[in-house]
Amino acid sequence: MKSSSFSSLITKMNGSNYEMWAMQVKQTLIAHDKEHLILEPEPVQKVGKYGTWFKDNSLVMVWIVGTLSQDIANEVLHKESAKDMWDSLAATYSQARNETRIMQLHHDIHQMRQDGRPLHTYYSSLKSMFERLNSYFPACKCEQQKAYRDMLMVGVFLSGLDSVYESAKNQMLTSPSIPPIDEAYSRLSRIPIPAATVPDTTSAMLPTRGRGGSFFARGRGGRRRGTPTPRPVCQFCHRIGHTVDKCWQKHGRPAFANQTASTESSEPPKAQHTAPSSELRVDDLLSQLRSLIGDRPQHASDPTTSTVTTAA
Repeated sequence: MKSSSFSSLITKMNGSNYEMWAMQVKQTLIAHDKEHLILEPEPVQKVGKYGTWFKDNSLVMVWIVGTLSQDIANEVLHKESAKDMWDSLAATYSQARNETRIMQLHHDIHQMRQDGRPLHTYYSSLKSMFERLNSYFPACKCEQQKAYRDMLMVGVFLSGLDSVYESAKNQMLTSPSIPPIDEAYSRLSRIPIPAATVPDTTSAMLPTRGRGGSFFARGRGGRRRGTPTPRPVCQFCHRIGHTVDKCWQKHGRPAFANQTASTESSEPPKAQHTAPSSELRVDDLLSQLRSLIGDRPQHASDPTTSTVTTAA
């Protein structure tokens, strides 16, 4: 393999990504059966796979330098073997015994939540943090310990999901065996999720029918029970109930409001109490009869009698 091909497979090490860089270099060397050049000292007897040790050592040194930034490469150019380079970089940049970093990773993992992000983004971020945490510990060969780490990983993953996955999450947690995190993600990714999961507030704009109810809502004012819709506030007069584009103080009263006001003002006044018209006609008739016959008032107590006498 050429040096350029090797370096193209490895993330260039800049000092802050040592763990990722070291993992990639080691796995690539294992694939080419040359990992012993960074893990074992120079052999005394160069036989077997060590027969080409000088050639292989020089090749791996060139590969390693090609994956380092210029400043870091200058630090190890004087080393005599690939193992010396590897050990020097590990002593300088490895955080294998950085307890502060381990505690920070524990904290970040248990605080991580989906928070509306796409499921694959949340899954990748959480799993990457677990992988970084595991890199600080020696490879575990105990099946029980590995099972515990896998259960912890899927537990944290499920607990941080958004509420849209609540039903599926409960089914997994209450099943006889909790699936690994990869299988849990695979199941969740097949669940159809609406594009918009936020509540729809446009129902407040629907026409209302009758007194205090809309076609689709219950309760006073057509509002959904438990989710009240805030009333608009005018930015001009600061009153509640209308917006600035409908403010009468800014734009004047509309034509329909003036028409309503004039109609109300033109209504006839309420009728005052007046005497019945029949009573007024009787009094007038009595006055006319008295003037014709010259009767005194005290003899005109019975209107019916006076009328009959005149007729006679």
